[in-house]
Amino acid sequence: MRKIRGRRGGATQAYLLWYVEEPPTKSIACAAALSLAIGKGVAAWWTGALALFASALDSLADFFVSSVNLFSLMVAERPADEDHKFGHGKAEAIAALFQSLLIGGSVIFLVYSAGKRLLRGVRPDHLEGGMVVIFVSAAVSLWLTWRLNRRAAQTGSVVLKTDALHYAMDLYAYGGILVSFLLIRTTGWWFLDPLISLLMACYVGYLAHCLGRRAVDELMDREVDPSIRQKVTEIVMRYKPEIVGIHNFKSRQASSKIFLQFHLDMKSDLTFLQVHELEERIAGEIRREMGNVHVTIHADPEGHGLDQTDLM
Repeated sequence: MRKIRGRRGGATQAYLLWYVEEPPTKSIACAAALSLAIGKGVAAWWTGALALFASALDSLADFFVSSVNLFSLMVAERPADEDHKFGHGKAEAIAALFQSLLIGGSVIFLVYSAGKRLLRGVRPDHLEGGMVVIFVSAAVSLWLTWRLNRRAAQTGSVVLKTDALHYAMDLYAYGGILVSFLLIRTTGWWFLDPLISLLMACYVGYLAHCLGRRAVDELMDREVDPSIRQKVTEIVMRYKPEIVGIHNFKSRQASSKIFLQFHLDMKSDLTFLQVHELEERIAGEIRREMGNVHVTIHADPEGHGLDQTDLM
């Protein structure tokens, strides 16, 4: 594997390295999602089990979402240009929002289909074959979950964490489907199939809500975690007594990159050169300790700083 060259701390680059520079991994991940969708879809048609159909829809959504995620990350990695001075990092959040809408549409369809099944009393058949498909699907999802979680620990990408969560969710769903199939086979309680599908729809709907909310927060420039401000303040105050305080702190996140800007209260007897050197040293230390961040600092003489939201 080749080393990543470019800006330091690029979680997006690490994700792209996994997908682009390791073709076997990329091919296996995408092919696995599509194969699971096709396999479970065929099994759902053969058995008439709505729960299998629900699981097939989820796998199909994973396949389309992975394709969209790859495209978005390629866009997010583009450097800033004349029309996008802050880069293209929000492409990742747009993809996540699209993903939440796609999953939400699947949830509506599942609820509708489960309701029809409960009213009509449709009973699934050939459940043994369906259980074999579920066992195979669970083994594949377990491997993918392990692989994605390992990469998520190394990168911290929003999209990568989302992918890992999808496959982890599949494992719980498979367990519920297997239990329902066993009960249907031994007791004849056909209604367990649409009931399990409704439970899956509720869980997937909650997942879509959380994912969409996170994407909207990023698109709307929601402030990052308060611990970020606390860490920046700690670094700034290491430069006492030249630095008196910090105010007008603002932050936002786009993909893996965090944008920080704030005012520094400095001793009024410092020269312009000293102020500039302090700004550079503080910004450099923040980048070294916090990774992929963009820092903008405005210096104010002690006692003359304005805390106005329309100023940098």
